[in-house]
Amino acid sequence: MYRLNIDRLPSSNFAGRVRQIPGRWTHRGVCQDVDILVIMLDGECLFEFTDDNRRIKLCKGEALLIPAKHFYKGSCRVDCEYYFFHMSPSLTPADKDEVSDKIKRRQTSPIPDRTSYYQHEDAVYDCLYFHEVTEITPIMKPLLTLLSKCDIELAKSDVNHMLRFNIYLYQILAQISEEALRGFTLQPVYPASLDRILAYIYEHYTEPITLESLSTRFGLSKQYIIRLFRKNLGVTATRFINDLKLSHAPELLVSSTLNVNEVASHLGFSSASYFSRLFRAKYSVSPTNFI
Repeated sequence: MYRLNIDRLPSSNFAGRVRQIPGRWTHRGVCQDVDILVIMLDGECLFEFTDDNRRIKLCKGEALLIPAKHFYKGSCRVDCEYYFFHMSPSLTPADKDEVSDKIKRRQTSPIPDRTSYYQHEDAVYDCLYFHEVTEITPIMKPLLTLLSKCDIELAKSDVNHMLRFNIYLYQILAQISEEALRGFTLQPVYPASLDRILAYIYEHYTEPITLESLSTRFGLSKQYIIRLFRKNLGVTATRFINDLKLSHAPELLVSSTLNVNEVASHLGFSSASYFSRLFRAKYSVSPTNFI
């Protein structure tokens, strides 16, 4: 595993989407002075590390971290597309005992009184941890949204846009790290009825889902569902559903051929105006201006 210190914001001065075609992605190898993050969006490719004769086949829905000063070659036998970031070098090796100890401290660290200032004597959120290769299929949709935002900021060159770009990069790293540590962390335990509702919502979020339809489908009262969401998730069912729909809206607006009305319909909103109002409230910009 690797450790990434986060005492300062991770930064990248070279990033983007790349599509490779078999036979055209060949080189004798490269050794970079930066850490490299590769997110495989489609297809698969092969990375060969000549330092220790390792070969890693990176497939769609996986992320690879290459520390600085590692000599490697890349190639593909099928069309592939990936997103890459060259990051300021700060990755260092970490063993599983260290990770387990850090996670245990995070889980047992006392939560400050909500009425007081937030301060911990011993900061335990000072680094992120990663596998060399992390399976990220479960979080691909939110990652695609963040990657689309990176594309938008990369199109500009001023300081403010690059700052936002690096903030999105940090969010991407944080989500990948969370996924890498899933085997170490305690998972929240929800009531079985809420688990079934959430599974249904995640599978059918592009359909019109209302409190009434959930009540009918699962044979539960609307008031009980309201209490389930408020007690366990801290939001209403309607807010949770709309936020899930809206989290996928930026990727559809930027990377698909759908217009605003079609995106609203695809995500199961009752009208384009309702979708636009919620989108503006969440992202502080209209869908049209976001595009």
